Amino acid sequence: MTRRLLAHALPVIFGVLAVMTYWFVVANREIVFLYNHDMGPRFPDTGPASLVTRSRYWMSGLVAAGIVLALYTLAALLLGRWQRGYRPPPWRQVWLLCAGLLAAGIPLIMLTRHNPTLTPVDALLTTIFTLTGLAFALAPATLAATAPSRFAWLTIEGLGVAALAQSLTLLEQAWALAQRGNHYGLLVVVLGIGGGAGLLLLTAGVRRWRRQPPATVGAMLAAGVAWGYLLLPAAHHLFFTDGWFYITTLDNFFPSNWRLLATGWLATALWVSLIVRLASASRRRT
Repeated sequence: MTRRLLAHALPVIFGVLAVMTYWFVVANREIVFLYNHDMGPRFPDTGPASLVTRSRYWMSGLVAAGIVLALYTLAALLLGRWQRGYRPPPWRQVWLLCAGLLAAGIPLIMLTRHNPTLTPVDALLTTIFTLTGLAFALAPATLAATAPSRFAWLTIEGLGVAALAQSLTLLEQAWALAQRGNHYGLLVVVLGIGGGAGLLLLTAGVRRWRRQPPATVGAMLAAGVAWGYLLLPAAHHLFFTDGWFYITTLDNFFPSNWRLLATGWLATALWVSLIVRLASASRRRT
């Protein structure tokens, strides 16, 4: 194990354990996880053991990963500009080192500290959410350090993918709310579908005009996951909670029916594949 690998992994490990310790041990959980918060008739029980509150525990893993994504990628981007030839270690190596220690540290924090201590199931799911999120959080660093222009394009495309995919997955929820008289959610979802699809078309057109090859389908979908499930929950926690800094619930980013999640992302993948194929064919002709 090299010092270089440790230098990249240890800040991630200590950073994640520090925020988890703060949320679950130091901070007031009634605020961070909104214990007994009035969420209307849809969620009559918001106590520490309710499903909606437990989903906040799980989402804390994605919020932590989103913070890592922002800081780790920014550090790689700056080091790539300041240090000639800088390239971070392969993200899989960093992730494996982080995973081993976090898989022990996160359950230890959740199961032994503060009152009430949490269940093994919640500790397991929070750890899984965290480690899954970290895989997407660590992956973009090499591209940011070595090819900032390609990274910038992929960041924009990822935003389009996230807008399209999340809007499609939440369409049924928004429609149900509209049936009860709340049309705001449906408007946001419709704008998200149109905006996301349009942004991907626009970036493909600009890439063609500049004679740049399109990103791969996998890279664009991964960028969409990073935006939709890491950066946005982290941004919500840090900037859109009116200074309370609470963790959002699962249903704000994921549909209640997991088949909708799969269908929405499948439709998005098909749209992205079509755009990439058309862009590639157009580039070969020119």
